[in-house]
Amino acid sequence: MYLKANHKRNFIVFKILTFVLLVLFNLSNASRWDYMKLLPLILLTILYNLFIMKRDDKKILNIESIKLKFWGNFILISVILWFLGGMKNLSFHIYFSFIVITSIIFINRLQGIIFAIISSIFFSILFFRETVEFTYYTTFLYIIISSVFFGNFARFYYKKSHVLDRKVKEFEALYKISKIIDAFPSTEIILDNIAEIIAKTLDIDECLIMLYDGEKDILSARARYGKIGSKMGKITFRRGEGVSGKVLVTKERVISSDLLKDRHILNAFKYDFGIKSCAIIPLIYENEGIGVIAVYSKEKYEFTDDNINLLDIIASRIVKVLENNKLYKEVKIRSITDGLTKLYNHRYFYDVLKIEMDRAAMYDKKLFLLMIDIDKFKSFNDTYGHIVGDKVLKEISKIIKDNIRSNDIAARYGGEEFAIILPNSDWEIAHKVAQRIKDKVKDVKDKISELANKDIKITISIGMACYPNCAKNIRSLIEKADLRMYHGKEKGGDNVVFENKV
Repeated sequence: MYLKANHKRNFIVFKILTFVLLVLFNLSNASRWDYMKLLPLILLTILYNLFIMKRDDKKILNIESIKLKFWGNFILISVILWFLGGMKNLSFHIYFSFIVITSIIFINRLQGIIFAIISSIFFSILFFRETVEFTYYTTFLYIIISSVFFGNFARFYYKKSHVLDRKVKEFEALYKISKIIDAFPSTEIILDNIAEIIAKTLDIDECLIMLYDGEKDILSARARYGKIGSKMGKITFRRGEGVSGKVLVTKERVISSDLLKDRHILNAFKYDFGIKSCAIIPLIYENEGIGVIAVYSKEKYEFTDDNINLLDIIASRIVKVLENNKLYKEVKIRSITDGLTKLYNHRYFYDVLKIEMDRAAMYDKKLFLLMIDIDKFKSFNDTYGHIVGDKVLKEISKIIKDNIRSNDIAARYGGEEFAIILPNSDWEIAHKVAQRIKDKVKDVKDKISELANKDIKITISIGMACYPNCAKNIRSLIEKADLRMYHGKEKGGDNVVFENKV
């Protein structure tokens, strides 16, 4: 358990205000101070507080450290104030009320009440031994009892205000996420923003959004925000590996506010980043784990039901984003591909060709275009039918896809005609690609059961053109490649034609 940001600020302001009052109330008595007793005690108190401060994180105030401060200062400053006049000194009463009120508000109710009871018992003993006068004793008891009631009253409203602030932050987080999703940027941008919102809303050190790639069997971070990231590097898990990998499989949350106590969770971690608390929430789509949200803290962090509910809601939003993105990609792919061959369609071919020609001009590179046509395909369809003809188109499409580079673009140009764009290429590469495809097409008939025993040849003609050597614009480049392809068909087919080698 620890206090962050606003808790620490409030605590420090209250502490400074109280100690300023203590000093002011005692300055008038400075001439009567017993320095031989006070200076060692003040020095000891300062050293004690410096020791506690050194243990504290600059941004986080540990409850354990607060308790050490309170009990140590409770004893040391009480002794100092006793030498400054004890109960006759108003600052004595102010200090004890500060101890009780601050304990009740910032630590817990029981701690403050224990301070009040111990103080009351101690000074009751002094009163009955006639060490303390009745007026000062009753004033002290009145202030202590009042402090208990005021502390509980303040704690109630403080906690209520804190809960309200947290709820407002959670609603703001969900609103921001909705706005980001509605804006429809890329999935990566959405996930990056969500990771940042989670970390800031929970006031936690690190948030990761990890997605599972089924083909590679890898769960990896796709978005990250926080302070631990530089230490983490690239994090990957397989299904069932590490805590995140197990959450992916079991689809059950893993939550620990203190990993030192939850050793079974700590021991399951694949990596050690010195974290002390974590919450890992599964992303579930159609009853399958598709990723996780993982939040980490370098200190103990009390995960509340509201925290977890918020993470659950955000997890469902992320799944919806991923589902919509998947559908969007499917629709986009369908809009730019040919339904039969799964190659790019005629419209997308023109768009890409323009982009690639502009890029070639910008970087002074060559671009090659191959136009491909199946020889005598009309008579083939008349003889064997369109169903078999479609099978031939599919097989040739597979050959084309299998024999081009990853950055090359293949399209169905129309009917039995295909086009291949070869960016950043040369004549040798383009000719080898064309020759390889032409030779492999001859084996297509053996892959189609209806043609296996037929005395038939399936061949293609390919025309090659180069930008900028053969043509200066899209239209003339396509015309050049087309004319050479038809020239190959006129020569009997099964040809690769490229008249001007460059």
